Order: sequence, then C-alpha cells, then structure tokens
Amino acid sequence: MVKHYNPNPTCKFFKSGKPKNWYIDDSAVRAIAKVFDTTWETAYDMLCKAGLALHDIPTSKQAISYILEKNGFEFVTLGKPKKGESRPSVKEFTEELGTNSPMYVLNLADYFVTVINGEIYDVSDDCLKPSVYSYWVKK
Repeated sequence: MVKHYNPNPTCKFFKSGKPKNWYIDDSAVRAIAKVFDTTWETAYDMLCKAGLALHDIPTSKQAISYILEKNGFEFVTLGKPKKGESRPSVKEFTEELGTNSPMYVLNLADYFVTVINGEIYDVSDDCLKPSVYSYWVKK
C-alpha cells in the first residue's frame, strides 16, 4: 500500500531500496516533488518562492496550498469530527478512494503525504496511522 519515496539527493537507502528513516521535516518538499514529477531541488525552490510571496516558511501549509491551488488542486477540509467520531486514518482514507482515484495531497498533523491511484508515497509505513485533517485533490 505504501510506496517508499524520497527524492532528497542526500537520502540514504537500505539494500532493499527502502529509504532509511528521514528526520528532516521535508514532507512538503517530497509531496510537491511527487505531484509535479520533479526533483527535490526544484520542489524546494517552488516552496521557497511561495513562502517568500506569502511571507511564510516554505514548508508551511499555506505555501503548499498556494502552489497546489494555482495548479488545479482543490482544498477540502474534513472539519471537526462529531462527538464520538474520529477523523479517518491515512489507511482508511485511501482504502475508501480505491485504485482509480485522482491525485491527493493529504494534510496530517504538520505532515504531508501524496496519494496517487490509491498508492501512498512516503518514506515509511508509519504514515498509515495518523489522521487526515484536510487534503488537496486534483480537479
């Protein structure tokens, strides 16, 4: 279900091809790189320009939203859950989408994950458990 993806040029990989745990918070950069099928450096540059235009840090939710919404993505918030309910986990959210779904960028708690055709792109399998707060979907 999770496809291991880390375009960061300094990322270290296990012999299996899975990226080693990545402690630098570059999930916004990885998401933009995957969505636009570009390099880590180009995605970082895009976020820096958005951050500068917004007077915000490049990896902020506002910077990633600025880029995605200018490129045909729609922002959707899941809102506050009703009493006794919880937000869907990444696993639950993607299982509901199916395999022929559009492109998504999920906003978790200060973390971003890309989903394309039901496949989750991240550096580890740990991304399945966190709750989805909002997302961008390609129109």
